[in-house]
Amino acid sequence: MDCARLTAKLMRLNIRWADALWKTVSEAAADCSAAAMRLAPEGTGRRTEKRLKSSFSSHCTRQKEIFQGICMVENPHAAYVEFGTGRRGAATGAGAEYDPDWPGMAAQPYMQPAADEQLERFPAAAAEALRRVTGGNL
Repeated sequence: MDCARLTAKLMRLNIRWADALWKTVSEAAADCSAAAMRLAPEGTGRRTEKRLKSSFSSHCTRQKEIFQGICMVENPHAAYVEFGTGRRGAATGAGAEYDPDWPGMAAQPYMQPAADEQLERFPAAAAEALRRVTGGNL
C-alpha cells in the first residue's frame, strides 16, 4: 500500500473513531445522569427538593481531540443534598461554609456514586467502540 492510500485510510479511521468516541462519551454522560437521578433521594415536601430528580441533564462537548461528557443537576439545593450541611455535612470535606452550631443534615451522595459507576464502565465501552471501528483488528 502506498503512503497516500495509507494516509487516506488512517484519516477515515480517525473520523470513524471520533464519531464512535463522541457516541460513547455522550452515552456515558446520559447514563451518569440517569444513575444520579435514580440515586437522588426523594424530596420531603419542599418545592425545590421535589424538583431535584427532574433537574438532571447531560451533554457532550469536543475541543479538538478532547471529548467531555457532562452530567449536571440544576436544582439550587443539589449540593446541599450531595454534601450535607452543618456539622453533619462537615464530614464530607466539601469545604462549604456553614454554621458550626447547626446540626444540619447528613450528606446523601448521588452524583459521585453515579460518576464512579460510569468511570468503572467507560474504559470497556471505549474499547468496544474502537473494536467496532477497526473491525476487531487492533
